[in-house]
Amino acid sequence: MAKFPPKSPLRQEVESLKRDQTTLSSAEASAREEAMERELYALRNQMAQKNDQIASMDQRFLSDLSHSNQEIATVTVELEKLKSIALKPTSSRVLELTRDQAENVDKMRSQVVSLAHALENSENRRAEVIEKIETERQAHAESLRRMSVNVKRFYSTMNMSDI
Repeated sequence: MAKFPPKSPLRQEVESLKRDQTTLSSAEASAREEAMERELYALRNQMAQKNDQIASMDQRFLSDLSHSNQEIATVTVELEKLKSIALKPTSSRVLELTRDQAENVDKMRSQVVSLAHALENSENRRAEVIEKIETERQAHAESLRRMSVNVKRFYSTMNMSDI
């Protein structure tokens, strides 16, 4: 059997440093991986919250729109009744509107105008919400894409350090 000369203290220290470096790099990689996973989890939570907010805004908008449509239908029915009353001829002359009926017609007209304005505002808010949703979704998609690239880079770095 061949005997190897005893290891010098310098060689022993070099080997010890190499072992320490390997231990440290795997601990750093593990810490980076955990940090990335936490960040990904936080981004997913934020996205879920945004989706909940969007759903809430959408429901509120639909409720407002439904209410406006009901009011428009009611006013339209009343207006048609008044039109039919106004267009009915009497035996010798056209029915004259009383003062109260004339005020009702004016009231209906003003209600129709205010409902038209409310519908316009509602449609504008709806368009703004849809645009906001679209930009937020694009931002989240870009964020997830970047996170995916970072995770891929991290794992490829891990694979290269294992070699």
